[in-house]
Amino acid sequence: MDEAQDLSVLNHHMLARMIAPGGRLIAVGDRFQSIYAFRGASLTSMDLLAGRFKMKTMTLSTTFRCCKAVVEHVKDRVPHIQAPSWAIEGHVTNLGTDWEVSDILPGSAIICRNNKPLIKLAYRFLKAGKPVVINGGDFGEVLIKLLKKMAGATSSSEKKNETRLVGMNIGQLMHAIDEWETKEISDARAKRKDYRIGSIEDKAGSLRVCVELCKGTNALEVLQELTQIFGNKVGTVILSSGHKSKGLEWETVYHLDSHLCPSRYALRKAEAGDNGALEQELNLRYVISTRAKARLLYIDSDREGEKELDSREDNIHNMDAGNCSSNPNELEVNHG
Repeated sequence: MDEAQDLSVLNHHMLARMIAPGGRLIAVGDRFQSIYAFRGASLTSMDLLAGRFKMKTMTLSTTFRCCKAVVEHVKDRVPHIQAPSWAIEGHVTNLGTDWEVSDILPGSAIICRNNKPLIKLAYRFLKAGKPVVINGGDFGEVLIKLLKKMAGATSSSEKKNETRLVGMNIGQLMHAIDEWETKEISDARAKRKDYRIGSIEDKAGSLRVCVELCKGTNALEVLQELTQIFGNKVGTVILSSGHKSKGLEWETVYHLDSHLCPSRYALRKAEAGDNGALEQELNLRYVISTRAKARLLYIDSDREGEKELDSREDNIHNMDAGNCSSNPNELEVNHG
């Protein structure tokens, strides 16, 4: 059994039923790559397996992927990790905001805790004439489906859907995003599922970026750009969320906006005495760092660009807020 750290308690029960009497289980995993508790994986999967199946633990401490500099960099999280004597030195560098799109090396990956900064960055690359590939088409599908619901474009008739999308201007779309986010966060808190709030904010923020930077004037044109960005399969640079990067590797990795990891939710839980979410976030930082074979560089979003985007978002709200119809026959906003 591989990736043993990602198993749920239900998976453990399934394993128990699969093993023949007198049989044995060999499980391989890395407890410091446990990052999927949000989808049901046990925080202590490997310890539970060892106890339930009376397993002997054997440590594999040598990485044959990472350079010596990256290995030293992550020792604060995994003290026993080591590189072979023949591994290259490599380097770990913090560039802050002192970088341009033209500085990003071909064949590299830019990894971030959240999707919103990645979408923002994708627009920067496109503006510079450098197409990128976003690793995570399923997130794009989620955004596209959500946008269609907000516009009420859920009919079996494509013509009706197109009419609804064209009929929603960017001010109305921004208003619909705000309403959806507020409702979803309120529902999550009411159900005591605060861990969902970060994901809700990331989806809403990602859609706002598309609205802010889209050259069009209605929801259909935003949808078309969104489809193009996530559908592009040709590019020399990969953009990926931390979770989507697991199991992958690149010679050069740029960790974008590392301050987003740990998440605010994990920090709040830790302050309240629950370190489970924080441990997962620290594991995620470790996963991101160890995708790098030779070079790990920390980069931050362009703060001036952030200010410009925030200003445009305010302008969009102010410009079109008066056009947001309260008549459900003129505009349907679905919160699904």
